[in-house]
Amino acid sequence: MTTGTGKIHLSAAHSKVVDGYMKHYNKTKAMKDAGYSQSTSERAVDVFNRTDVQAEIKKRQAKMAKRAEVDADYVIQKFKDIVEADLGDLLVINEDGTAYYDFSRAKPEHMAALSEFTVDEISKGRGDDAVPVSRIRVKMHDKLRALEALGKHLGLFTEKIEIKGEVDLIRTIEARRRQQVEDDRDD
Repeated sequence: MTTGTGKIHLSAAHSKVVDGYMKHYNKTKAMKDAGYSQSTSERAVDVFNRTDVQAEIKKRQAKMAKRAEVDADYVIQKFKDIVEADLGDLLVINEDGTAYYDFSRAKPEHMAALSEFTVDEISKGRGDDAVPVSRIRVKMHDKLRALEALGKHLGLFTEKIEIKGEVDLIRTIEARRRQQVEDDRDD
């Protein structure tokens, strides 16, 4: 609910719901954290569809984004970095067919796209012939997931149709029934 000054004023209960939601982004859990019953928590949509609750969530998200210096352009660029990073740029293939990654050629985008980088020291061979070898394990962030998130953000594909506005189903049904009764009387 907004006050005469245009500021958002939430009830204490709704404020607690928003607090919980901002911690874990789970609407049902946020309702439970705020003290609502299980059955009421399952109808979280009733609280989260309120314009004052939506406005408060947007306000808090904007504050968080500003503090973190993150905006949509930043997020899009990070997704693009993950999608476009190619470890093939760092691969060096020797004449004998062996290969290694030369991370001295890595750009920040390559490093940001890594989700795992492990170096294991192992021995190749046995006894006096054993030679220490470094085995590198590299794992990249999931490019398909980054593409999907980027596409969703840009609205390139939709999973559902959003209809804005309110439809009072009960009133519509009652009006149709009254009309049917009137039509039956006229016949």
